[in-house]
Amino acid sequence: MKYKYTVMFSVIFVVSMVIVLKYGRIYSGPEVFLPGYKPGVPPSEIEDPTIKALVKVERLFGDHMNLTILLKNPNTFFEATSLRKLKELEEKLRNIDGVENVLSVVDVPRFEGFSVKNYVEDGKLVKDVLKDPNTSTFITKDGRYALIYCALSAKRPSREVVAQIRKILKDYEELSPMMLGEPIIDQELFSELTRQTSVYPPLIFSFILIVFLFQTRSLKGSLLSLIIPVMASITIMAIHFSLGNFLNILTAMTISYLMIIGSAYGLHFYNGVQFYENVEIAAKRKFIPIMFSMLTTVAGFTSFIFLDIRAFKELGILVSSGLALVFVMVFTFMRETVSVSSKKPRSLGVVYLGGKFAKAILFFMIVITLVSPFILRNIEIGTTGLNYFRKSSEIREAYGILSKEFHFREPVYLVLEKEKPFTALDNKKLAEIMKNIEKIEGVSKVSFPVDIPIPLMRILVKNQPFLRFFIKGKALRMIINLTPEGVAKAEEIKEDISKILAKYEYNYTIAGTIFVWVKINSEILSSQIKSLFIALLLIFAIVL
Repeated sequence: MKYKYTVMFSVIFVVSMVIVLKYGRIYSGPEVFLPGYKPGVPPSEIEDPTIKALVKVERLFGDHMNLTILLKNPNTFFEATSLRKLKELEEKLRNIDGVENVLSVVDVPRFEGFSVKNYVEDGKLVKDVLKDPNTSTFITKDGRYALIYCALSAKRPSREVVAQIRKILKDYEELSPMMLGEPIIDQELFSELTRQTSVYPPLIFSFILIVFLFQTRSLKGSLLSLIIPVMASITIMAIHFSLGNFLNILTAMTISYLMIIGSAYGLHFYNGVQFYENVEIAAKRKFIPIMFSMLTTVAGFTSFIFLDIRAFKELGILVSSGLALVFVMVFTFMRETVSVSSKKPRSLGVVYLGGKFAKAILFFMIVITLVSPFILRNIEIGTTGLNYFRKSSEIREAYGILSKEFHFREPVYLVLEKEKPFTALDNKKLAEIMKNIEKIEGVSKVSFPVDIPIPLMRILVKNQPFLRFFIKGKALRMIINLTPEGVAKAEEIKEDISKILAKYEYNYTIAGTIFVWVKINSEILSSQIKSLFIALLLIFAIVL
């Protein structure tokens, strides 16, 4: 059969496409970078102390994720009309299924005598609200900006809750609502991964096709060179999904990698056919050069397989096996379908541009190689979920306002427990702890209603949503707001907090998504160094 490989790979492609459409799933969580992560397994089962700390906070207080809504008022929230809209919005948010708790400036309690009131009188915020240190987390001094905290439960997918919140916020556009927090970053990352798999590949395909058309002067040759890596990508993805895996932040780029790298194999083979004017001779002459090109590239990606981070392992397996499949398809599928064209390919590259240009490029590369160690040492190592977005994006703009107007960027939680019940005597110790933590460079504010005796808090907690966020059973929770500078050295701040708590009898847990990112950065850095060393060994072994 003349076209047996063409038929075989076409059938495999159709079956693979069906599998991808039926079983393809995307996971945008950062946990994929932590050792021990497995697809489909809840993050709570990952054996990592930063994850365990977050899970413990969720178990104690019931909130799975926290979302913040930033509101901007053209006037101020001290006015009755604006405050009424804020309270109305808060009530609608509180009624959403999946929202565990909602907090704003109207919920902050004040202790007077033996009663607890809020700072709303005659439908307005009283000016004394600014004297309460707990309110600085919810409203700016000029009253133009306000925050609403939404604690989300795990009983409903966060994307569904966020979608419902977005729908409600459309009725309050005059307050310029902007959402921040882990659920928003997760949703935006999910959208970005969707674009990486559905929008970017067609754009890359089109750009490469234009370049190939100019060089080969053949639509058939250009399309064959590009279709083969696309077919290989879908086939590899089908196997990946069949094994119960997801696409993540790294593996979503597989199809783009295969198109950019793998299309060159088909192009070289096509140009060989036109040069030798014979398919079989070209196959014989080009087999070894293309194979070594494939093997050296695969060596780099194969080095990821030996790392502890599953996301890197999966990327290494997908790209390596994909490039190997492209190589096989070039010398089977393409070998059957390509033919000698009457239009000869154009000469491109360094040869086309001339010897002087080639020498200039060589000189430039030597200079870059020599200065690269000095450049690399100045590159900032570290990322958070926010770093995936453009500076002009709404979420980056929202965090910029948060840092400028509220003087913090990221909250972390300090949970305190003791075997005996907390008493009013603990309030003094808690005040000391808060004061000492606020002295740490990088800490903007520590929030906890320390002026209300803890026994009274236990009594009032049922009717006070604000207090429910801070006390539950035998556990207390403080909010520690970190500045942008504090986020950059979160691990140091964590150690400083531990030193402060060492002289107290409390059992404590320090939790926050920023600590997960710190661990991820550490794992990625060590993994990159390890993969570079392994890649060098593999390439050295290949060329021996």
